[in-house]
Amino acid sequence: MLVLHAMLLIATLFDSAPQNIYSDGWNKKSTLTTTEPVEIPGMVLEPGTYIIKLEEGSSRRNIIQVLSEDGSKLLTRLTAMPDYRTHENDSPFTFHKMPGNGPQALQSWYYPGDLNGLEFVYPKERARQIAKATECHVMASNGKEARDSAILAVTPTGVEVVIDDGPKKETEVARQKPKP
Repeated sequence: MLVLHAMLLIATLFDSAPQNIYSDGWNKKSTLTTTEPVEIPGMVLEPGTYIIKLEEGSSRRNIIQVLSEDGSKLLTRLTAMPDYRTHENDSPFTFHKMPGNGPQALQSWYYPGDLNGLEFVYPKERARQIAKATECHVMASNGKEARDSAILAVTPTGVEVVIDDGPKKETEVARQKPKP
């Protein structure tokens, strides 16, 4: 009986370890620690530590959750588009190089070890300002909810390039009553 209990204990230990690793790998849970204010789409994060992760169950687009340090409070949900880099960097986060002393605008997030990341989608007017100030393209949404509208790349000159048309709307077709 003692041997059976030992075998069950060992099986439980081996069974639970991969689940924790898979869980963090799936949702790409990362920690953003900053000593200065950081701009994300729609808000500025004060200096501190935040959890950044993929939202479970998001379908077509990548939805990112920004949570408090302990993960108990959801601060915001953001839309992001795929981003790629050619080599791994020390930091999982990249920033738009904003001039002046204001908060740096978060550009992309890469899970450690991945070359595929996610670029944050800003409201169109703010994206236009960032693009002009940094002389780089900025992902933008042309609607109130980025999840429900087209995604654009705004160039420093203000040109808008459609990246994703947004969710397709279903149209209803009126059916005629069969004629007797």
